[in-house]
Amino acid sequence: MHDTLVTKYNVPTERITIDFGGRRTYDTCMRAKTLWNVDSAILVSQGFHLPRANWTCEQLGIESVGVSASIQTYVRDRAYRFRELLATYKAFFDVYVRTPDYLEREFEDDLVTPMPNKHPERILGFDPGYGRLGFGVLHRNERGELVYDTCGVITTLSEASMPERLHEIAQDLRTLISKHQPDLIALEELFFAQNTTTGLKVAEVRGVIQLLAAEAGVPCVEVKPVEVKMAVTGQGNADKRQMQKMITMLLRLDTIPSPDDAADALGVAWAGYAHRDRRSGGG
Repeated sequence: MHDTLVTKYNVPTERITIDFGGRRTYDTCMRAKTLWNVDSAILVSQGFHLPRANWTCEQLGIESVGVSASIQTYVRDRAYRFRELLATYKAFFDVYVRTPDYLEREFEDDLVTPMPNKHPERILGFDPGYGRLGFGVLHRNERGELVYDTCGVITTLSEASMPERLHEIAQDLRTLISKHQPDLIALEELFFAQNTTTGLKVAEVRGVIQLLAAEAGVPCVEVKPVEVKMAVTGQGNADKRQMQKMITMLLRLDTIPSPDDAADALGVAWAGYAHRDRRSGGG
């Protein structure tokens, strides 16, 4: 997991602690709460293990969201599930009866060699629309973390003609690009549209975004809706509420970004950075 976080998702090594003292679910959760003051966590494990892990975190005062590490069916699936049933009973014992020794074990975070950070990048993400176009801006700080800058929406009047709307959108986009000076523009792909007319109009807005990105010499990366969901939540079928909650946690925001279009654009920016290697255009 450490290697994947560092090489694929560009998490700075110095932000990762490998705790070799957390040998069991209860110990790991309790040590996180006691030693590192963790109040919220994303749990990555097998799907059958997540209910127990989430329950343990809840009992210890940690707000948690579970992400299944794999959707595969295991050869010994029944045996694993039976073991999990027994472990569930033991979890009650751990929480309410057991005297923990979790603080007595040492952890070895010095086994990981720090890797140099890449230069900070500023990402401007778009959730395209012609009535409301969501945008979100992220940047990498000095520690290499993706952090929140701002988000919002560009709106157009419903009574305006489509050429007038596109002109207004283009003006606002030029202002955004000039103000934030992004190194990368992320744009959600138009995967499908139930309404053909609406889909064509959104496609026109996407064309304007791509044109202005090229004019500004900024590389543009397109991400599919399922890729945005995977990058933000780890699940390709996540619903809007899960997406909003996860992007709020990832960016350490106090409240869910609003309106929805702006929150979606932040997710696009996050996913765009993860897929930045397939960027196109720019200087």
